[in-house]
Amino acid sequence: MYWRDDPIYFLERLEGVRPSGKDRWTARCPAHPDRNPSLSIALKDGRVLIHCFAGCDPEAVLAAVGLTWKDLSPWSPTYDRPWRPNTATPGTLKGRKVPPTPDERRRRVLERLWGQSLPLDHPKAEVARRYLEARGLDLGEVKGVQNLRVHPGLPYREEKDTPPLGVFPVLLARVVHPAHGLVALHRTYLHPEGKGKATVPSPKKLTSPVFEGATRGAAIPLYPPEEGKPLALAEGVETALAVRELTGWPVWATVSAGGLEAVLLPSEVREVVLCADHDRRGLLAARVLAARLLEEGRTARFAVPPEEKDWLDELVKAKTGAATPVKEVEEVSHAPVYH
Repeated sequence: MYWRDDPIYFLERLEGVRPSGKDRWTARCPAHPDRNPSLSIALKDGRVLIHCFAGCDPEAVLAAVGLTWKDLSPWSPTYDRPWRPNTATPGTLKGRKVPPTPDERRRRVLERLWGQSLPLDHPKAEVARRYLEARGLDLGEVKGVQNLRVHPGLPYREEKDTPPLGVFPVLLARVVHPAHGLVALHRTYLHPEGKGKATVPSPKKLTSPVFEGATRGAAIPLYPPEEGKPLALAEGVETALAVRELTGWPVWATVSAGGLEAVLLPSEVREVVLCADHDRRGLLAARVLAARLLEEGRTARFAVPPEEKDWLDELVKAKTGAATPVKEVEEVSHAPVYH
């Protein structure tokens, strides 16, 4: 699914092209009606990879813009420009510098904030470690966590244009979309001494996405999928870390019930455990996702804590001997939806 050439020849024929990283782009797929860009284009080792997350065949994508693989070969007689190594980077086209789009500016802000943040084992990240330990988590048991860091101090605003209520340390989590890369940051504002969350109206907030709808399908990949283990999905970051400590499974946080329902998973993930919150919205989202996973040919399992409990409660009980770690969970052969 690749050709050996500069991708600009192909990108010029697409609509809604946005850089999503170094040598990576997204665009609206020309092979189907596409309001939110679902086509991913990437350059790797001199090869350009294309993938439509709606399932369009790459040949159909090329045909929709009047091309074939042969047309894109530098040795093809129909190829009307000389071959050259790729020099395109986000913010350039044909070597010309172009102003960043609003989407690019938002992404750069997110990347700058992430670059300013510290890993959890950094000496200056003590406030975040105290917070997570107070929640019942053992950081020694959840070591190796990815996409989770701490920013030493960010202003808290209840609304975008209102004065800040103070500056607080923040637990930052990267919200990542399989086609668009980093699309938002989830922020948990902390008490300066690690005594729980900051005393502000909404201590947990999601930044504005890099573009409207960008977070649909995205998640916080705290641990990468592992061969021989299911991928666990939970809503909140701390809930997901509790599941990790209880089970040892790789786990992703979907931020919300809506995120759980819409999450997009890599094709190599064949078994998924849905660790839904024990409330009506969470259970409904898990059922909807389970139905989709079954349609995709994957195995789906439910793991739901006892009534009025969550996975952090179960973790604390397990540590006191009042509960046992999660073992077998219900496999889904069909996925009825709660009404």
